[in-house]
Amino acid sequence: MKFPHKLNICKNNIGLRGGALAKKLVVCVDRDDDLGEKAKISGPIIGRENVLRAAVALGLKDPEDSDSNALFYAIKLYDDLVAEEDAEVAVITGSIKLGKEADRKISEQLDDVLQKTGANEVLLVSDGAEDEAIYPLIASRVKIGGVRTVYIKQSPNVEKFIHTVLRTLKEEKIQRKVYVPLGIALLIYSLASLVGHPSAGLGIIGLSLGIYFMILAYNLEDKFLVIYEDMKESITRGGILAPFAMVAMTLSIVGIMLGSTQFFMLQNLPIGYRIVEAVSIALLWLMPALIIYVSGKIADWWVRERVFHTTAFTIMITLIALNFLIMGSMEMIKMIVEFMYYGAISSSHITPLIIDYIIGIMIGIAGGYIYRYIKKRESVSPSAAE
Repeated sequence: MKFPHKLNICKNNIGLRGGALAKKLVVCVDRDDDLGEKAKISGPIIGRENVLRAAVALGLKDPEDSDSNALFYAIKLYDDLVAEEDAEVAVITGSIKLGKEADRKISEQLDDVLQKTGANEVLLVSDGAEDEAIYPLIASRVKIGGVRTVYIKQSPNVEKFIHTVLRTLKEEKIQRKVYVPLGIALLIYSLASLVGHPSAGLGIIGLSLGIYFMILAYNLEDKFLVIYEDMKESITRGGILAPFAMVAMTLSIVGIMLGSTQFFMLQNLPIGYRIVEAVSIALLWLMPALIIYVSGKIADWWVRERVFHTTAFTIMITLIALNFLIMGSMEMIKMIVEFMYYGAISSSHITPLIIDYIIGIMIGIAGGYIYRYIKKRESVSPSAAE
């Protein structure tokens, strides 16, 4: 049996039964676009026969891919429904990069499928993991009548567990999350050992892994992908965001390194004070880095679109105010830590604390007045853009 190298089925409502509009739609979601990457089949795919061809094609390319099972389950669910009511089955795909790009493609394909099928309710089918992240996106467009997550049945023995782990580690998206941090950790420890400070290397590795796990826990990976996509788009369209982003990234790395160094240099001080001092040093670089990046976004929008984004400007002013307020708060925390360990407070913290708080509050108030002034000007001038 031969299948076309690239299916693109949605142009003429292929697969709709007699041209009738379906009211209930079975949708299989492939957010990481395994169909496109492995079987070279582009979404959206509408109709039982077309979905079946896609499922078989993906199964032949990668028999162990769980998306094949999800596709077959979607067909089975459609067969059960169509015997009793008007229904249709479709597949929508995202992007291997996930994040913003995947959600955009899924949104476009879902709108296309809903328009062609006339469905007013969907039953979602997926193999779990990344696909579940887009349920709110779909719910904002159409009623979700149910969600089916497909799991592969297998015997829970050690041999198959090891095989599953090894097979999973061959996936490109898993390799980036496992091998990259592991490789960086080994490099850091090796370099630290070469210069005679292996313990410092272990500390930096621990700090780096902590930051990495925080990024995974709060799903910040997508945010970094958005920054990367913004930089790429800015470069291709003649924007100026890239230099700002590079400076911000450099400052962030320097801040983290200096903060870590400060922590290990203050060996004779209490652990609480060392942590606060390290965080303070890091924030001296991280907050300006964030401010520079937002400033770059504002400048980039202005250069490319001649649009001044009031919201982004307000965020930048707020970040500047927060920078001073956080610095003041760190001085206060140092005072508390000193009192806890030594029973006394150094007067050297009082002046920076007061100055930082005053400047932060004044900038915050000024930012509020500037925001209201700009909004007032925009309401007078219809050509002004948000």
